[in-house]
Parts: sequence; structure tokens; C-alpha cells
Amino acid sequence: MSVQGGKLSICIPTFERSSFLDYLLKKIYEEDYKLEFPFEIIISDNASNDDTQLIVEKWQTSLNIKYFRQTKNIGAIGNYNFVINKASGEFSLYLADDDLIDFSSLNSCIF
Repeated sequence: MSVQGGKLSICIPTFERSSFLDYLLKKIYEEDYKLEFPFEIIISDNASNDDTQLIVEKWQTSLNIKYFRQTKNIGAIGNYNFVINKASGEFSLYLADDDLIDFSSLNSCIF
């Protein structure tokens, strides 16, 4: 049920971990029907030199993703702050690119 804005903003800062990000986005895509509320995914790429941008482009048509690519590395804390500040949902969830979501628990937390 991914839509722009909505109830939850899933905020993912990333840097040169495209394989982890790809796996995470795949799992969100496979399980998003379990979320009982609209959500958005916001990704801040901290000037990665790998194929992070291609991975995001691969998933943008399936998941409603806002993607931001930094022109230079702004550090882990700067990237975290940037992605959180782009959230437009009623709630925000920080999610590292190598984390996964327990969808049933997330539903319980939001409602």
C-alpha cells in the first residue's frame, strides 16, 4: 500500500551497500500488502560509487520511492538527518539499509 506521504515515512540512509538495499526493497515489495496504512519510502544515497542509483531505479516503479543522491558524502549523521527531514508521513521510521521490517509489529505500533 505504498503511496506518497501518508501515515508512515520509511527513511533509509545508504552508502555503497546496494546489495543490502536491493534485498531490503525486495522484501518491502513482497510484504507491503501486510501494512494496513499508506507509507512512503525515502532513500538518501550518501554519494555512493556503486550501483545504488540503478537499484533504486529498478524498484521505483513498484514502490513509491523518493530518492535523493548527495553530490558529496555528508557523513553518516548528516545523511540520517537529511533523510529524516524529507519525511512527510505522520510517523517516521529509520531503517538501515541492512535491516528488515516486522510488518505485524509495525501495524501494532502505528494503530
